[in-house]
Amino acid sequence: MGLFDHLKQVRSWADAAAQSMPQWARIVGIGGRIGSFTSIDLEIHFMDEPPRVVSTTVLVPRGVTPQVGQHVAYKVVTGDNHDHYAIEWDKPPQYGTGVRPTVVPEHLRHRIRPPE
Repeated sequence: MGLFDHLKQVRSWADAAAQSMPQWARIVGIGGRIGSFTSIDLEIHFMDEPPRVVSTTVLVPRGVTPQVGQHVAYKVVTGDNHDHYAIEWDKPPQYGTGVRPTVVPEHLRHRIRPPE
């Protein structure tokens, strides 16, 4: 197995771990609108962290009507020393599998030395 095959395998483990954990948001408030932009309050659900409420300004696509209580997918965009929460209107919320990820498969665990 070459280096690139190992990297692909590690990437697949990381993707499986990310998919197993929840990352979604609930719209808890809709504020004012300026042009195509709308102020929305989101209750963020991420991994094992307690939910938190953030405010964001988003571009609402034509034909989409945000509603309080609606579950949405989001991504975090970082820049200028702050985080912006962008709603991904075309993706489903990621609720996670509820199963803790096994990052290292069972058949490879014997190769890892336990900490001393």
